[in-house]
Amino acid sequence: MMSLVNPAANKPVERSWSRLCQDLWSLTFEASHVIALRAFAVAAGGAPAQIEIDRMIEEKLRALWALQSLFVTGALGFNAPAIATRSVAHYRKAVRANRKRLQSKASRGRAKAGRR
Repeated sequence: MMSLVNPAANKPVERSWSRLCQDLWSLTFEASHVIALRAFAVAAGGAPAQIEIDRMIEEKLRALWALQSLFVTGALGFNAPAIATRSVAHYRKAVRANRKRLQSKASRGRAKAGRR
C-alpha cells in the first residue's frame, strides 16, 4: 500500500494500486455505458441529437480544463499515485452524472413511447 496525503485533513490515506485499477475499470465500464446511451440519443436525430453532441463536446472540454486547473494548482497532489487517483475520481464524477442524466432521459423516452 502507498500512503497519500489528504490535503483537506492533512492525514495520510492508504490506497493501493489495485484499488486504482478497480477505479479505472469502473470508469471504463461507466464511460462505455455513457457512449452507448449517447449513441442512441444521437441516432434518433433531429435537434435533440445536435444538442446532445454540442453538450458532449462542451462537457469534455470543461472536464479537461478543470483537471488541468486542479493539476496546476496542486489540488491533485504531488506524487503519481495521488494525481492518478484524483484524476480518475474527477472523471468518474463527470461520467456518473452523464450516465444518470442520459438514463433518466432514456427512461422518459421509453415511458412516452409506451403511452402511444
